[in-house]
Amino acid sequence: MQQGTVLGGRYTLGRLLGNGGMGEVRQAVDGGTGDTVAVKTMLPRVDDAEGAKRFAREMQAMGRANSRYVVGLLDSGIHGDSAYLVMEYVDGRSLDRLLADRRSWSVPETTLMLWQLAKGLAHAHSHGILHRDVKPANIMIVDEKEAKLCDFGIAKFLGDHSATDLTGTGVVGTPAYLAPERWAPGAVDTTLSDMYAFGCVAYELLTGQHVFARERPGGDLGELHAHARPRPLHTLRADIPHALQRLVEALLAKQPEARPSADFTAAVLEMPPLRALGESRAAKRLREHAAESERQAAAADGLRRSGSLEEALREYRTIVRRRTLMRGPDDDSTLRARQAMADCLWAMQEAEDSIRLCREIAADWARTLGDTGADAIATLQALAYRLGFVGRHAEALEFLERIARARAETRGDSPVTFTAEHHWADCLLKCGRPGDAATVLRRVVTGRAQMLGTDDAETLRSTLLLADALVACGEPGEALDLLRPLESRGPESPVHTEAGPRPLPERIAAAERTAHRGRGFFRRKGARRG
Repeated sequence: MQQGTVLGGRYTLGRLLGNGGMGEVRQAVDGGTGDTVAVKTMLPRVDDAEGAKRFAREMQAMGRANSRYVVGLLDSGIHGDSAYLVMEYVDGRSLDRLLADRRSWSVPETTLMLWQLAKGLAHAHSHGILHRDVKPANIMIVDEKEAKLCDFGIAKFLGDHSATDLTGTGVVGTPAYLAPERWAPGAVDTTLSDMYAFGCVAYELLTGQHVFARERPGGDLGELHAHARPRPLHTLRADIPHALQRLVEALLAKQPEARPSADFTAAVLEMPPLRALGESRAAKRLREHAAESERQAAAADGLRRSGSLEEALREYRTIVRRRTLMRGPDDDSTLRARQAMADCLWAMQEAEDSIRLCREIAADWARTLGDTGADAIATLQALAYRLGFVGRHAEALEFLERIARARAETRGDSPVTFTAEHHWADCLLKCGRPGDAATVLRRVVTGRAQMLGTDDAETLRSTLLLADALVACGEPGEALDLLRPLESRGPESPVHTEAGPRPLPERIAAAERTAHRGRGFFRRKGARRG
């Protein structure tokens, strides 16, 4: 339409602001209010039924997405054979033009703009609208600091399968920002596809270059989105916080379910250390997240106890992803959630996956908080038990020793320390190191006897294990010195239950046979000399 045309008896068209395949946008003056507006008109095309449907969907979408961070729809109508939309006029520049001019922003400025865009998308998604073309060209920047999402030209509504997803050249959208799942013909769009495109925009805002800028000249974009890993943000810009890098990496996840929602993305940007809206809002968000996360964990624990293990595991995975983004991968709440996930895998008889995850968690505890905390020790205990259960005692040995040393460091000579050392010694014996086991057990037996008494079940358990170790390392005489005094204990003594499958008389007989064989060997050896 020509400059000066009046639409609806009210809107006088002015200069051209932009155009595309479906229509053009002009600045205009609202004769009723005197305000400057923007008017988008659909280009008249013969038999373009699909274009008319898209224009109608754009009008519906903009009407629903009434947010400060989305360019607002003010009016709509028909002029001759062309439909038009009257929109809020944004006195700014599109992000793609600013990026082309090599405009850059500080991390706090970028964080705030990303928060604004996330809120705009969250509002659209909450009203069932999929934008489907999130990219710098469809983002307006006002005063170079406030971001607004615009151009819902190919938007569709959740559950609307009537919208065409294919054109003559491929799927609808801009290939450079198209999520991996959207490249397949007939793929179902989701809000998480928009979030992938949002991740591409975030990467570009932070670095000034497209997520696959280095690979694009010789690479197929569909393959790159599906399989390539973008360069880590910190290699392109040193001042990017780890929390922001983790968020962008999550948004660019290949699997949709691994991406955060728009609302959650906005929450992460509000949380420490990013604090897009300042300290007070960050503190409030932190409290809200902690309470919500604990409720989610309690629900997942309930599912695990009830036997709904696969559902519980899905919940734990979600909790881990959310806590990683909110609090970081090394936060104790994140590590506890990962341990719950490992415990669930073990209950599902996924032993190798559970052991692998426990190893990772144990390493993270050691790197961040050491081995001495209760949670760290619980992970080491789970790992050692599971390795022992599957017969991998040599691998379990390292973790049992770490537990024993951590207990000794924090609790000194105490029952809990002696218990840890007993388990360590038991594993030493299983691994064919009876001499080392005996060294540890002598200390344990002495300590338990002093604290608990010689007749205590735990003291007797360690005494019997020490005797086994002494026999195994060729000291049957010392073993008999420990075992024979126990024969006089009555049937009520725990020595008879703690002896396990080898009753006390059998243990004594075995030690005597070993001692006899040893004496015979030396006699024969001496006789040959004579």
